Amino acid sequence: MSHLIPNLDSYSGLLARVTGIDFTIVAATNLYTVPTGRKCVVTSAIIRVTSANTISVAAQAGIGIAAGEDDILALVTLTELTAVDKAFRMSPTITFAVGSADNIIKLGVDIGAVATTMLCEVSLFGYLI
Repeated sequence: MSHLIPNLDSYSGLLARVTGIDFTIVAATNLYTVPTGRKCVVTSAIIRVTSANTISVAAQAGIGIAAGEDDILALVTLTELTAVDKAFRMSPTITFAVGSADNIIKLGVDIGAVATTMLCEVSLFGYLI
């Protein structure tokens, strides 16, 4: 039997919050490890700037499990993130990966921001099955 879920966010909670991520550096950052015996459906992520100075070119980032870190939340350009307390919501596309037991869900900064400083906090939302 299948059930339609009109709004996945109403069924999700905070899985992880990681602070101090430097978005000027091309790197992958571990956000969440799926518990043994469970699967994880990510419904969204919120990226919030916590420290910024002279952001002139936006970073590009995605979230995922596979190399490239964009098989859950696709790579996006974060043009709106230009100052402290600006936030960006990432949502999955029509199809996306579901994390299996012991998978590590990561944020991948594929293109670093051109900035003196750009530190962010990432809040990952979803649910376990």
